[in-house]
Amino acid sequence: MRSPFRLLLCLCVVSLATASAGAQVPTPSKWGTRTSTRGLTVGPYATFGAAMTIGAPNSLKVEPRFAYRLGADATYPLTTGISATLGLGLDSRATEMYHYNQEELYEIARVNYFSITPGFAFRTFWLGLNMGIPAGGGRTLNLNEETDLDFDEESPLYNNPFLQAPFERDTAGLAFPLKPNFMLEPRIGARIPVMESESGWLGVDVSLGYTLNELFERSSDHPGDSDADYHMPSIHVGLSYKFGIPGTQHTD
Repeated sequence: MRSPFRLLLCLCVVSLATASAGAQVPTPSKWGTRTSTRGLTVGPYATFGAAMTIGAPNSLKVEPRFAYRLGADATYPLTTGISATLGLGLDSRATEMYHYNQEELYEIARVNYFSITPGFAFRTFWLGLNMGIPAGGGRTLNLNEETDLDFDEESPLYNNPFLQAPFERDTAGLAFPLKPNFMLEPRIGARIPVMESESGWLGVDVSLGYTLNELFERSSDHPGDSDADYHMPSIHVGLSYKFGIPGTQHTD
């Protein structure tokens, strides 16, 4: 894995440990000291990270690519330590594939979803189920800028499974259709408040997930698709801001 992916994973572990420790700290009063956290809160979130498929197609390798989740979610306290949450938004993730060590020619497969994520927060510790309705996707074949396209049968690229000789210069940037499947993904993470006021609160969101199903269908035209594994774990880190909704606060 590349270093950014490892860094995100380490950040998730540290944040989850912080969340577990925070769960043991009693609240100052039954429903907290701020009006905004005693009732329904709603607001935007933006998280960014990385994703990748777990199994490479035959003769290919995979690398993580940029992933993001944008939208809005709501939180409502059920007890002093447990809250129900619901998130709605866009979930976009991708994976990179290339033939062995020939990284100068690579494919990016990206899938987009309308995400519905119900969950529960146990103080700062959070569990959710991410359900994704397909909203498009595609595969793009790319070449590094420094790649020399004038090669012959002795070149390693000549037998690259992405290519069919003779190589056409306009193959780079060529998009192939991709049909995403419905996504079902358990997610675990932490929602750590860093700033609170009477009108709302700002939090750091950290989460990771693993899809229970493969995210896109196999293609008979794609090299090695028959033995690939398109389950796609992901890691995200970001911010959210929740506005307190007047009239929804617990008073007892």
